[in-house]
Amino acid sequence: LKKVCDAIVFVADNPIIPAEAEKIKDIVIYAQFERHNEYDFGSYKRGYMWLKKQGLLKCCDELLLCNDSCYGPVYPFKDVFDKMSKKDCDFWGMLSNTAIRYHLQSYFLNFKRNVFNSDCFDKFMTDIHRQESVQQVILQYETK
Repeated sequence: LKKVCDAIVFVADNPIIPAEAEKIKDIVIYAQFERHNEYDFGSYKRGYMWLKKQGLLKCCDELLLCNDSCYGPVYPFKDVFDKMSKKDCDFWGMLSNTAIRYHLQSYFLNFKRNVFNSDCFDKFMTDIHRQESVQQVILQYETK
């Protein structure tokens, strides 16, 4: 990711051993490791809010939300980003799914500035709250 992203914010839904956090200190601009029980979207919300508070969302061209649910692609991210930079789109994802309803899976979503600086995106992100199960997270946030 460091090859395609100017800055990486890392938010985890669990504490971490300090020696492990030390391993990423030269890769990320911010890291947070604390239990919030909101699954991936809770981490996305916290990263988004930190970027917003720092004023960094006004400087970014794209915002990538990704998690550790999948390991891939098995080829360089640069190839994907180069290809997608030529597409006329507001956002894109690595994989779609038709379970429940057609949607982009949330483990790798890239948004352009007009999206992540919109009131609609801000409301979506700030309204993320704890759900009872990962299935509820998918229904409430990923498929919408």
